[in-house]
Amino acid sequence: MLTVIGHNNSMNKLLVLLAEKLGRRAVGFESMQHLEVENIWTSIKTIIFDCHANDPLDFEKLLSLVELHPNIHVIAYTDKKSSFRNVYTDKNARIAYIQRFSDLMTFMQPFHLRAQQNF
Repeated sequence: MLTVIGHNNSMNKLLVLLAEKLGRRAVGFESMQHLEVENIWTSIKTIIFDCHANDPLDFEKLLSLVELHPNIHVIAYTDKKSSFRNVYTDKNARIAYIQRFSDLMTFMQPFHLRAQQNF
């Protein structure tokens, strides 16, 4: 399941809708607190974290929680320069830092389609 975390509800809804159109099961949360209340960690495969809309402390908390769940991958997305690292991931990393919406769309595709694109 793809999970979107960000305060911008319209962006969450758009990303969830796009993910579903790409064949992914998806859900959006307004904040880390909402995600922590839900007990869905075993069904999450990918988390999109909107860096622009969230607190850096929430990102640190997310990374520490993800360490407990090795099957989860994180996409840290920001539409402009921020205090977050502005680097792109290598093929084996569990955390990707991206800035372009087109890169975000690529990561939202099911894994078997990404593998065909050498991701």
